Parts: sequence; structure tokens; C-alpha cells
Amino acid sequence: MTVLSSLLVLADGLPEAVVRIPVANMFASASTDAEVVSQAIYASKVIVLEQAGEFSRVQTADGYSGWIRNV
Repeated sequence: MTVLSSLLVLADGLPEAVVRIPVANMFASASTDAEVVSQAIYASKVIVLEQAGEFSRVQTADGYSGWIRNV
């Protein structure tokens, strides 16, 4: 199990994670300077699509995707 500051990956090698902070901004690109396209809330499950540095690109259950900062 991998623990990132904002996400808890449920099992190594699987793309599912749980949001660990009250509200996680989802950015258009892997930068906090990018537009916020959505938000994921505490305890919601997301699919981790890819990782780049301190960011993970995720998709929410309702189909929104964006980059969440891991730290």
C-alpha cells in the first residue's frame, strides 16, 4: 500500500486510490499554476491514470479527470 499526502493507493500495482484530504484540487496539468478543473473530496475513490513527479492524474467516479498534487 502506498501513502501519498493527498491519496492513499489501495494496493500497489492497482490504479485505485482514496482521497485523504478534505478537498483535493484537480488541475488541468501537473502544476499548481494550472487551471483548477474539478475537485475530489475526502474519502472518495479515484482511479490513478498516471504519475509525474509530485502529481498524479486521476479520474473521479463521475468521470472528471485532472492532476492532484501528492505532497
